[in-house]
Amino acid sequence: MFAKDIKIRSNNQIKSSEKKNLIKEILKQYPLVDETELKSLIKLKESDIVFSKIITHDSSDMIVYFIDKIPYFFKFEKDDELMPTVYFLWKFPNSLPKFYTHKEVFSKLVNGADLMLPGVIVPGPLNLYTFKHIVKNELCAVCIRGNEAPVGLGKANISGEDMYMSAMRGKCLNMIHCYLDNLWALGDKSIELPAISSIAEAKNEPTVIEEQSEITSQDSLEEKIQNLKTEESTEPNNSEEDKKNLETLLDHDEILTDSFLAACKFKYKEVKLPVVVSTFMKIMQSCCPPNIQFDLKKTRFKKISVFLKEMQNKGCIKLKDQKGVLSITDINKENDLIKFFKKPEWLKQKDEIVSKENIKMIYEVYELYKVDGNTEEIFKGTYKRGDIVSSGDIRQFIMNYIKENNLQDTSNPKLVLIDDLLNKIFVKNKQVEVIKFDELFSKIFSKMGQMHQIKKIFSDKVDREQETIIKKGKFNPIEFKLESRGGNKKVTNVFNLSEFDLDSNNLQSILRREIGCSVSISEPLGTAQNSNEFILSIQGNQIYHVSEILKNEFGIQLKHMVGLEQAVKP
Repeated sequence: MFAKDIKIRSNNQIKSSEKKNLIKEILKQYPLVDETELKSLIKLKESDIVFSKIITHDSSDMIVYFIDKIPYFFKFEKDDELMPTVYFLWKFPNSLPKFYTHKEVFSKLVNGADLMLPGVIVPGPLNLYTFKHIVKNELCAVCIRGNEAPVGLGKANISGEDMYMSAMRGKCLNMIHCYLDNLWALGDKSIELPAISSIAEAKNEPTVIEEQSEITSQDSLEEKIQNLKTEESTEPNNSEEDKKNLETLLDHDEILTDSFLAACKFKYKEVKLPVVVSTFMKIMQSCCPPNIQFDLKKTRFKKISVFLKEMQNKGCIKLKDQKGVLSITDINKENDLIKFFKKPEWLKQKDEIVSKENIKMIYEVYELYKVDGNTEEIFKGTYKRGDIVSSGDIRQFIMNYIKENNLQDTSNPKLVLIDDLLNKIFVKNKQVEVIKFDELFSKIFSKMGQMHQIKKIFSDKVDREQETIIKKGKFNPIEFKLESRGGNKKVTNVFNLSEFDLDSNNLQSILRREIGCSVSISEPLGTAQNSNEFILSIQGNQIYHVSEILKNEFGIQLKHMVGLEQAVKP
């Protein structure tokens, strides 16, 4: 972004009150920055802070914040996100996640190139946790191998999980700013790139990747991937060895910690405090990556109680030991470890799958009527012959017609005055002057072709195609009838199941499995050849069980069933 020339439009001094706001905003956006050290950099009375409006070569309007003539932060003019320059990152080298690269790659970055994944140095074997906390579009720093001082700043092109899944191919960071570019040149050029030899010299631990100071000869990433492919092709059935190799890559301390933090932050509503440790562990296990679980014996803690006591010492939770039973009594969601823990991509996908599985469906039935030759005259201008209209819309239309023509009886609001049109269509030759509202609606509906609509309603309130059935005639609710056979033996017959287009064989198998008794299917007498109507016969009085299965498994509400009063509850 700053590889080419930039132009300064204006310079403005900021007040002491604005300095305080700037400090607050920096600490809010970069929680790993030490507040004391930041205030020593930005001194309310002594520091000279200027913000300059600049234009980049691609016509982007930006604001740069200078502290004692050194550019420390910049942002887009219409954006609130403050981005640090390398000058700031040299003073706070661990304020951002880091990626490491080679000197040869850095020369490309200065010329405006983005950081590609093959150019990233990976400490140790590549696994699912190498880039675990990287989120798409997250700001990250770039360092040259062997030096902790950042030389660039960019935004993650993809998430850390996607970096792993892509086998380290493609773009890693969309670079924004680099050491030696034109933004850096606005500051004191005599300040050279510092040499920070080890992470231990910095106060905060980096969020993502720790570069090892002693790195021996390391195969290129492309060679490792090729070797892995070769091993897979030559030994396709060596599953036991693959499991052993996977185990060597796993850090069970890390898996345990991450699952704990994920459970505290993202499963908080599922935890009913106080909660015994054994129950909480099940929630933690649900927060582990797919096909991976933590093994306590392979952690440095060895016991869950030792791990939880350490988390208590860090202020994450509070524990209580009552007669040898350890329980969690409180979870501190404001603790920095929990507060700044970012949701992994695989957990997002897992939650999406669970939410889809929890989507419930119910059937709703609506009365419909078809406009025909008997009624098209009154609906003229709004509905035409053949239109299918809901009963509610018809009532609303008639009410509007009555109001527009002042047909409501002023002495008795429950009565409607009959005009020539209403008399012609609904009353015909009878000399009727007034009629009750209910009687009028009843006459209108009786003159129209009756239909009904059966619609699937989903709890996520998303309309889906082909989930609506429109049928002719009046809706027939599911009907339960008890039949006595051979003395005290009862048989439950269920009618009108075809209204909901239920598959008879599927329903039969479910009832046999759930109820555990004989279930037979028969056709009603006089049924047409291509009809899908059927009668379900179940041994015994099974009305309660069948109605519950229809409600819970198929989403048919009890209000669409008749004969439930005969049910015998278990």
